[in-house]
Amino acid sequence: MRLNRWQLGAWLAPWMLIATAAPFARAGEITGVVIDQATGAPVERAQVTLAPRDQQGSIQVTGSLEGGASVNITPAKPGGAAAVLTDAEGRYKFTGVAPGIYTVQARKAGYFSGPSATVELEGEESVTADRLRLTPPSVVSGVVLDEEGEPVQGVQVQLLARRMSRNEVIYTGWGGTATDDQGRFRIASPQSGKVVVSARPFVPLLSTKSPGQEYVTTYYPEALEPGAAQMVEIKPGVPVENLKLKLRASPVFSIRGRVLDADGQPLPQAAVSVRPKTGDLGAVSPAVRQTGAGGFEIPRMPPGDYIAMAPHFGSRQQRSAFAEVLVRDADVSGLELRMARGVKVSGVVDVPLPPMPVDGPSDIVPVEGMDHRQSMRVFLTPSARDGSGRSYSIETREDGTFTLTDVQPGRYEISGFQYGTYLASVTVGGEERLGREVEVREGMGELRIEYRADGGMLNVRVEGARPAGERPPVLVIMPVNPELRRQPFLLMYSIGGRSVELRSLRPGDYYLWMLPAAGPFEMLYDAEFVARLEKAAKRVTIEPDGLHEVSLPVTEWPAGS
Repeated sequence: MRLNRWQLGAWLAPWMLIATAAPFARAGEITGVVIDQATGAPVERAQVTLAPRDQQGSIQVTGSLEGGASVNITPAKPGGAAAVLTDAEGRYKFTGVAPGIYTVQARKAGYFSGPSATVELEGEESVTADRLRLTPPSVVSGVVLDEEGEPVQGVQVQLLARRMSRNEVIYTGWGGTATDDQGRFRIASPQSGKVVVSARPFVPLLSTKSPGQEYVTTYYPEALEPGAAQMVEIKPGVPVENLKLKLRASPVFSIRGRVLDADGQPLPQAAVSVRPKTGDLGAVSPAVRQTGAGGFEIPRMPPGDYIAMAPHFGSRQQRSAFAEVLVRDADVSGLELRMARGVKVSGVVDVPLPPMPVDGPSDIVPVEGMDHRQSMRVFLTPSARDGSGRSYSIETREDGTFTLTDVQPGRYEISGFQYGTYLASVTVGGEERLGREVEVREGMGELRIEYRADGGMLNVRVEGARPAGERPPVLVIMPVNPELRRQPFLLMYSIGGRSVELRSLRPGDYYLWMLPAAGPFEMLYDAEFVARLEKAAKRVTIEPDGLHEVSLPVTEWPAGS
């Protein structure tokens, strides 16, 4: 039988498609499910993207032959990404995927995207990715009113989370927005827990009910201090609606003064701002600039205890001047913010050689010019978390000694990590300061920082099954010694699997908890709150070079937290 060219083309077409597929015979598929983080329910019509992590893999476009057979017919551009939508059961599938390592990510309007998944495809196989989780937002909405019950436009509304910092209660922002022309606001946050809602006017708003006063930062429903506010509990997917926040009026005053350098001369154009001494550290006044020798003026400050701050960026480094300010019933004048001279801090960092592998060589000695201390990461970090200082990196010489020549006086903490070791001692002039602040001042003694390599190993296993959609629990390892209940001694780890192995733990006594991921972790710095948790804790003693195994159930947060 003789075929013309059109008949020949029709007869060969299926075979040509099959032949075209041959170069991609090792292509496989990647499947998975997208779920709602809060409920564990599948998420329909979520967009899932697949991208090669090394930018070399490829994702093929698929077609169908008569009879339902599927082949790859067109290679995508190497390094390109592909996207699909999930079905009613939250499932997705990528077919015709070349071998390689890929990143899978899900997103959908109305959700916050969770972590991506990494998938390795080695050949003609089907690989299931980890469950991709989308978090529904915690939504707070309402209206801001003045004293007369009228809506107020252009007010900054924020969600504030309660935190503990060295036994002081502070409030930090979890998101915010401005009120619209009807005084309404809506804030969507990926966080959950108890919050305070604050409202702060952007521009001066005079009270019509209290002549001579202005509306000031107010906390829901109408408190002048965050500690007196009514807290609001927010949860993913559970909206909090129709809050009515009523602004309060107050007398306001000015703070006037000068910013001086270390020699007592005015610093031209120095910027100055004021924040509350405690409480809502986000309630910072707009920065003003000093006008030469005329100084500065910060207006519209309600009564309260404040910290005035003036950062200065010189040719060599940052400096800050700050002073406490008490505002009562009159303007404050004559305030001086003077930059301090830098002081010298010298000392030594003692770090042992990293431990060798169990089956490794035992005759290795340090090589000249390759001292292990050169890779250290040790820092002097200001104790105040208000931006009034800066951190200093300690770089050692070959013998472990160091000298910092221009450090701003103040209180600092020692932080840093050395692989295979733990922070064992911090002394100043021979006085032990481990877990306490180090005061940097003129004439201070030698700073000695010691690490040790005899830390213990701890294997922790999670008891019980975890419900679908629930975020991995968090392992908390807290020293029994109250002075060490902060980093780097207070440790937290998200446990994605069934167990975790921790090495180089500082010897000593610890409390252990396995806590749900959604909870007030900031309260772990509150001694009274920790006392409520102690009954649920597993207490362990980490021995030098010891091996310890613990099995922990997931413990619920105390009621009312």
